[in-house]
Amino acid sequence: TYDISRSSFVKATGVAIPSLALDDLDVSYPRVFDRVLRDLPEYLDVLNVDEVSIRLPAEFVQTIGKVLEADSSSLDRVLQRAAPDCVITSGLSGLDPRLWPSLARTGRFTINASNVLAYIDRYGVDDNIAVSLASVQSIAIDATTSEADKQRLAIAILSASTSLPSSQV
Repeated sequence: TYDISRSSFVKATGVAIPSLALDDLDVSYPRVFDRVLRDLPEYLDVLNVDEVSIRLPAEFVQTIGKVLEADSSSLDRVLQRAAPDCVITSGLSGLDPRLWPSLARTGRFTINASNVLAYIDRYGVDDNIAVSLASVQSIAIDATTSEADKQRLAIAILSASTSLPSSQV
Protein backbone atom coordinates (compact mmCIF):
# COMPACT_ATOMS: atom_id res chain seq x y z
CA THR A 1 0.00 0.00 0.00
CA TYR A 2 1.08 3.58 -0.56
CA ASP A 3 0.08 7.13 0.20
CA ILE A 4 -2.14 8.88 -2.25
CA SER A 5 -0.03 11.49 -4.00
CA ARG A 6 1.08 12.31 -7.51
CA SER A 7 4.53 10.86 -6.84
CA SER A 8 3.10 7.61 -5.46
CA PHE A 9 0.92 7.27 -8.58
CA VAL A 10 4.06 7.48 -10.72
CA LYS A 11 5.78 4.87 -8.55
CA ALA A 12 2.76 2.56 -8.74
CA THR A 13 2.34 2.82 -12.52
CA GLY A 14 5.80 3.66 -13.76
CA VAL A 15 4.44 6.64 -15.72
CA ALA A 16 3.03 10.08 -15.06
CA ILE A 17 -0.71 9.50 -15.18
CA PRO A 18 -2.25 11.99 -17.63
CA SER A 19 -5.63 12.09 -15.89
CA LEU A 20 -6.47 11.44 -12.26
CA ALA A 21 -10.20 11.23 -12.97
CA LEU A 22 -11.68 8.17 -11.29
CA ASP A 23 -13.18 6.82 -14.51
CA ASP A 24 -9.80 7.05 -16.25
CA LEU A 25 -8.02 5.38 -13.33
CA ASP A 26 -10.61 2.59 -13.31
CA VAL A 27 -10.00 1.77 -16.97
CA SER A 28 -6.25 2.32 -17.25
CA TYR A 29 -4.91 1.74 -13.74
CA PRO A 30 -7.33 -0.51 -11.82
CA ARG A 31 -4.89 -1.10 -8.93
CA VAL A 32 -4.52 2.64 -8.43
CA PHE A 33 -8.29 3.06 -8.72
CA ASP A 34 -8.89 0.40 -6.04
CA ARG A 35 -6.40 2.13 -3.74
CA VAL A 36 -7.99 5.53 -4.32
CA LEU A 37 -11.44 4.14 -3.47
CA ARG A 38 -10.10 3.16 -0.06
CA ASP A 39 -9.22 6.79 0.69
CA LEU A 40 -11.37 9.12 -1.36
CA PRO A 41 -10.93 12.19 0.90
CA GLU A 42 -7.14 12.02 0.43
CA TYR A 43 -7.59 11.48 -3.33
CA LEU A 44 -9.87 14.52 -3.60
CA ASP A 45 -7.31 16.62 -1.76
CA VAL A 46 -4.65 15.62 -4.33
CA LEU A 47 -6.69 16.92 -7.29
CA ASN A 48 -5.69 20.33 -8.61
CA VAL A 49 -8.39 22.99 -8.84
CA ASP A 50 -8.76 22.42 -12.60
CA GLU A 51 -8.95 18.61 -12.38
CA VAL A 52 -12.19 16.66 -12.33
CA SER A 53 -13.05 13.59 -10.29
CA ILE A 54 -15.05 12.02 -13.14
CA ARG A 55 -14.33 13.01 -16.73
CA LEU A 56 -16.62 11.05 -19.05
CA PRO A 57 -20.43 11.21 -18.94
CA ALA A 58 -20.55 7.66 -20.33
CA GLU A 59 -18.70 6.41 -17.22
CA PHE A 60 -20.51 8.63 -14.72
CA VAL A 61 -23.17 6.20 -13.46
CA GLN A 62 -20.79 3.27 -13.12
CA THR A 63 -18.19 5.38 -11.32
CA ILE A 64 -20.57 6.96 -8.81
CA GLY A 65 -21.95 3.50 -8.08
CA LYS A 66 -18.46 2.34 -7.14
CA VAL A 67 -17.91 5.46 -5.05
CA LEU A 68 -21.19 4.86 -3.23
CA GLU A 69 -20.15 1.33 -2.33
CA ALA A 70 -16.62 2.33 -1.30
CA ASP A 71 -17.29 5.51 0.69
CA SER A 72 -20.75 7.06 0.55
CA SER A 73 -19.62 9.94 2.79
CA SER A 74 -17.35 11.19 -0.05
CA LEU A 75 -20.00 10.98 -2.77
CA ASP A 76 -21.01 14.65 -2.63
CA ARG A 77 -17.41 15.82 -2.97
CA VAL A 78 -16.83 13.47 -5.90
CA LEU A 79 -20.00 14.74 -7.59
CA GLN A 80 -19.05 18.37 -6.99
CA ARG A 81 -15.70 17.78 -8.70
CA ALA A 82 -17.10 15.82 -11.69
CA ALA A 83 -16.99 17.35 -15.16
CA PRO A 84 -19.93 19.70 -15.78
CA ASP A 85 -21.46 17.43 -18.42
CA CYS A 86 -21.59 14.47 -16.01
CA VAL A 87 -25.33 14.65 -15.40
CA ILE A 88 -28.03 11.98 -15.30
CA THR A 89 -30.16 12.80 -18.32
CA SER A 90 -32.15 9.57 -18.34
CA GLY A 91 -34.48 8.50 -15.58
CA LEU A 92 -33.45 8.28 -11.95
CA SER A 93 -35.49 5.11 -11.55
CA GLY A 94 -32.71 3.01 -13.12
CA LEU A 95 -30.20 4.14 -10.47
CA ASP A 96 -29.60 3.02 -6.92
CA PRO A 97 -31.94 5.26 -4.85
CA ARG A 98 -29.16 5.80 -2.32
CA LEU A 99 -27.50 8.01 -4.98
CA TRP A 100 -30.49 10.28 -5.46
CA PRO A 101 -30.10 12.68 -2.50
CA SER A 102 -26.48 13.43 -3.40
CA LEU A 103 -27.38 13.80 -7.07
CA ALA A 104 -30.14 16.23 -6.10
CA ARG A 105 -27.93 18.24 -3.72
CA THR A 106 -25.25 18.63 -6.37
CA GLY A 107 -27.58 19.26 -9.32
CA ARG A 108 -26.46 16.16 -11.19
CA PHE A 109 -29.75 15.08 -12.76
CA THR A 110 -32.13 16.63 -15.24
CA ILE A 111 -35.05 18.33 -13.53
CA ASN A 112 -38.01 16.87 -15.37
CA ALA A 113 -41.36 15.55 -14.23
CA SER A 114 -40.40 11.88 -14.21
CA ASN A 115 -37.19 12.43 -12.22
CA VAL A 116 -38.77 14.81 -9.73
CA LEU A 117 -41.77 12.51 -9.22
CA ALA A 118 -39.52 9.49 -8.73
CA TYR A 119 -37.50 11.44 -6.17
CA ILE A 120 -40.56 12.77 -4.35
CA ASP A 121 -42.18 9.34 -4.29
CA ARG A 122 -39.07 7.97 -2.58
CA TYR A 123 -37.94 10.87 -0.34
CA GLY A 124 -40.68 13.49 -0.41
CA VAL A 125 -39.87 17.13 -1.05
CA ASP A 126 -36.80 17.35 1.15
CA ASP A 127 -33.97 19.87 1.34
CA ASN A 128 -31.97 17.91 -1.27
CA ILE A 129 -34.53 18.12 -4.06
CA ALA A 130 -35.32 21.68 -2.95
CA VAL A 131 -31.75 22.67 -3.90
CA SER A 132 -32.27 21.32 -7.42
CA LEU A 133 -35.75 22.80 -7.79
CA ALA A 134 -34.52 26.21 -6.66
CA SER A 135 -31.89 26.16 -9.40
CA VAL A 136 -34.38 25.95 -12.28
CA GLN A 137 -37.14 28.21 -13.56
CA SER A 138 -39.44 25.33 -14.46
CA ILE A 139 -39.74 21.56 -14.46
CA ALA A 140 -39.59 20.00 -17.91
CA ILE A 141 -42.78 18.15 -18.78
CA ASP A 142 -42.82 15.82 -21.76
CA ALA A 143 -45.72 14.43 -23.76
CA THR A 144 -45.75 11.17 -21.78
CA THR A 145 -46.43 12.91 -18.46
CA SER A 146 -50.06 12.23 -17.55
CA GLU A 147 -52.41 14.90 -16.23
CA ALA A 148 -52.61 12.97 -12.95
CA ASP A 149 -48.81 13.07 -12.61
CA LYS A 150 -48.74 16.78 -13.40
CA GLN A 151 -51.31 17.40 -10.66
CA ARG A 152 -49.49 15.13 -8.21
CA LEU A 153 -46.24 16.99 -8.90
CA ALA A 154 -47.87 20.41 -8.48
CA ILE A 155 -49.56 19.42 -5.22
CA ALA A 156 -46.36 17.95 -3.78
CA ILE A 157 -44.37 21.08 -4.58
CA LEU A 158 -47.04 23.52 -3.43
CA SER A 159 -47.44 21.56 -0.19
CA ALA A 160 -43.71 21.64 0.56
CA SER A 161 -43.61 24.94 2.38
CA THR A 162 -40.83 23.94 4.78
CA SER A 163 -38.38 22.86 2.07
CA LEU A 164 -39.45 25.33 -0.60
CA PRO A 165 -40.28 28.82 0.63
CA SER A 166 -43.18 30.42 -1.23
CA SER A 167 -40.82 32.73 -3.13
CA GLN A 168 -39.34 29.63 -4.84
CA VAL A 169 -42.61 27.92 -5.76
